[in-house]
Amino acid sequence: MKRFLLFSAVLLICCSAYSQTCKVTLTAPEGVSVRVYQGFGDSLFVGEPISSTAHGSNVDYVYELKPGRHHFIASGEGRYWLQKNFLAEEGKVIDADPGLKGGKGYEPSRIYAHTDETAANALDITELTKKYPGVLAVPSLKKGKAAQEYTTQEELESFLVLRDDKWDNMYVFFNVGHTTRGLVMPLAVFTTTNLNGMTLEEAAAAVRGNEKPTVYLHAHIHGNEPSAGDGALAMVAELDGKYGKEVLRYVNVIILPRVNGDGAKAWTRGTSRFPDMNRDNLLIDNPEIKAAHRIYNLFLPEVVMDMHEYGAWRNVMRTRGFLDDAGITVSGNQNNIAELNDLMKEMMRYVEAEGAKVGLRYWEYTQGGYSDQAPLHASHYYALRGSTNFLVETPNATLDKGQTHARRVMTQFFAAKALIDYTIEHRAKIQGAVRADRVATVAKGLAGSDPLVLKHGQNEEAYKYTRKFFDFRKGEVLTDSTFAVRYYEVREIERERPTAYVIPKNVRNAERILEVMRYNDITWTELPKGEKMTLRKYAAGDEQAKPRLDVLCDEQEYTFPEGAYLFPMGQESGIILGMLMEPDFVMTDSFPISLVQARLLTRDDVYRCERKL
Repeated sequence: MKRFLLFSAVLLICCSAYSQTCKVTLTAPEGVSVRVYQGFGDSLFVGEPISSTAHGSNVDYVYELKPGRHHFIASGEGRYWLQKNFLAEEGKVIDADPGLKGGKGYEPSRIYAHTDETAANALDITELTKKYPGVLAVPSLKKGKAAQEYTTQEELESFLVLRDDKWDNMYVFFNVGHTTRGLVMPLAVFTTTNLNGMTLEEAAAAVRGNEKPTVYLHAHIHGNEPSAGDGALAMVAELDGKYGKEVLRYVNVIILPRVNGDGAKAWTRGTSRFPDMNRDNLLIDNPEIKAAHRIYNLFLPEVVMDMHEYGAWRNVMRTRGFLDDAGITVSGNQNNIAELNDLMKEMMRYVEAEGAKVGLRYWEYTQGGYSDQAPLHASHYYALRGSTNFLVETPNATLDKGQTHARRVMTQFFAAKALIDYTIEHRAKIQGAVRADRVATVAKGLAGSDPLVLKHGQNEEAYKYTRKFFDFRKGEVLTDSTFAVRYYEVREIERERPTAYVIPKNVRNAERILEVMRYNDITWTELPKGEKMTLRKYAAGDEQAKPRLDVLCDEQEYTFPEGAYLFPMGQESGIILGMLMEPDFVMTDSFPISLVQARLLTRDDVYRCERKL
């Protein structure tokens, strides 16, 4: 009997606990639909509210809910679609207004939000913004904007014009290029060298001539990744003040804050003519990429930071996971010298360590196949030209702007600051490694030594780091998780490096091919009609092989009745030249790498010179 009574008591307690409920009020404007679901990512609809009361232009919806995890979805005509997590507690009042759209572009339509507790405990940067107020100066954070609207083109231009005082160290050039739809692409140049009255070409020559290392911030190439561009603008604000006076004694900084103005307005990754401009860094078909490469070719910076955002909205569907502030990675192409690759890793880890000191969580952004796509991405392309090259990615803008945007901007800014600070402290080392890599590329091309790597493989575990694992209910750290990184440092497929490539003058796309070469800063010579040379050609390989590689035929003498173009490998863009000309450079996504893959050349039009010129 006692056992029965004890069992009954326990059962009663459990049933009472299970059936316990609390009243929660969600407030939204009239005309806004509000639906409440149990759990963060589950789709169990909890039913209609137990009461609704109108007051003024708002309606209070009272729900009787089980304590704990829930989310609501709110939407309405002319408003955003908002999914937000909340914790149900007795008497809690929640603002469920999704906000009115701005209607000018530069905004997403769907928004996902963490609990207010997670935002307060894990995403706050109050102390950091006191130290770096330039973050809050960016246009997207000014009062009066629509809730999810980011920096417009007009605001971007005004922001730069207002700071371009002719007596300071900031110079803005509005003639570097235009987007597909004609928007200007302004460039901000920070240097103690006087550039007043100079053209962009003259300014670049003057900056290169002051013998200081140059840092190039390249941002917002994907239109729906706005915190990257605003992070660049935050650096503009800081460089135009006390911080700039400190650092410009030692370095130059050039900032292209928005590559993809059209995509920014339309809130699309690509443009109206190209799905992803970050796959256009070899063939350079878009006006925006031509402008970005024009800047690089003129200034030849030692440090390049490519600023992006990555998709993180799925975190909102989970109870626990990572709340990283940014992924960061480097190029690791084995066609570069080891000194440059090792230096980039050292600089990346400096950013991680400096971020940890101020509570910013950087992690190594590595994924299968990513680094093997090096030629296509701006985060890897510029290393192939000899620069130290970095990718920084903050969580994507489909997360609620009010909760996350300031922190995302701070994270981008701080990564750039850490790279600038490292460059100042180690400027001789950086300039030396960059110079050594470019000299090595020329020397290898002249000698035809050291094979070209056509495909990279991953090495064994190379490095370990920790990431904080969070409870998404209140933003509390659960544990530190250890992760291992593997880099693409295995020379998986190689081919002998030629001393030059030759194509006939009468190839069908000669003008377009030469344009590609110019924007990659590749030079050539013209061979006269009837020129004869001893060269090698390609024959088709095994079509069933994966990857399929072509076969090189034996040397023989070829005649070019209409003349030919000769592209020597002994130049600083020699690695890029090899990637463009080897017809079977291994692709790891759907975008072409070589001119043959892009169908601008046929395999029969490509000749290799393997003798010293």
